[in-house]
Amino acid sequence: LYGNMLSSHILNSSPKIKKVFDEWNDKETPSNPLEANEELKNILISETPWSQNIKDKEKQMQELALFFNLNKMKKDLKKAQHDLVKRQNPDGSFSWFPGGSNDKTISGHILGGFGKLNKMLKDKSDAYFTNEIQKVIKNTIDYLDKDYYNQLIEDRKQSEKLDLADYSSYFYYRSFWTQEKEIPSELKKVLNELSKNYIANFEEYSLYHQAMITTFLQRYGYKEQAKNLVSILKKNAKTSEENGMYWENNFSGWYWYQAPVETQAMLIEAFAEATPEDEKSVEEMKIWLLKNKQPESWGTTRSTTEAVYALLNYGKSWLDAEKGISMKLG
Repeated sequence: LYGNMLSSHILNSSPKIKKVFDEWNDKETPSNPLEANEELKNILISETPWSQNIKDKEKQMQELALFFNLNKMKKDLKKAQHDLVKRQNPDGSFSWFPGGSNDKTISGHILGGFGKLNKMLKDKSDAYFTNEIQKVIKNTIDYLDKDYYNQLIEDRKQSEKLDLADYSSYFYYRSFWTQEKEIPSELKKVLNELSKNYIANFEEYSLYHQAMITTFLQRYGYKEQAKNLVSILKKNAKTSEENGMYWENNFSGWYWYQAPVETQAMLIEAFAEATPEDEKSVEEMKIWLLKNKQPESWGTTRSTTEAVYALLNYGKSWLDAEKGISMKLG
């Protein structure tokens, strides 16, 4: 649903990109620029080591061109919406698999996904968010508010010390929708208390959580604190001409938050929102994302959607680039 909605928006708002895919869909247009070159054909391109890469690339281009067919996209979008609406439980939650128990992690992830789409589509979101989808969003917000409020009451009975990492996910996903509906007053009150803990123990969190905390503190009005947290993050970053800005401790692991591409996307969001004046850092961080796409792909659907969100939503617009590529030899 996310991919189809975003791709429809890109095609409808960027004639240049639409033209490229229309050309790819034209059977008379050679699929791959390398194979279109007669001189390359004459030197038996099939004997070169990148022959297989060309075939793979050709298949990718064909699949991508098919995906970016507006008629097919509308049909897929309709089906994805229908499936998602059907998958929502009566209490507003989602489960990982049909018929499973309700789960706030996947519910929050879906709410965050719609939040990011809403941010990217801006004033055009109404054209993509049908009444059914708006109802899904409202029901998910209500479910998470109720679930975390009940959890807060239970946690308070057990201990004054709350699981801060768990609450950070809630505050982050909900921060996309505070204009539509304020978070419950008890949770707002506890955020004031937790914010001090988040800041005091900032360096104990994973890089992913650090970026998440910085972003939602900025959105809930803790702007100076968020700016200071960006300074800490920047101090630990590395910069190189080839890779842009990156973090050495951003590596893969067993936990869901140990996902390098998603973490980098989350860091771009934190920097862009907490320190909008620092556009240079955001552009350098986007370079690292592209370098990690270079070998083949971003690895998972979630990594891909987070990377696309960060690249399209923050820093300079790369969709309007007119300048070509210069190559120098020697």
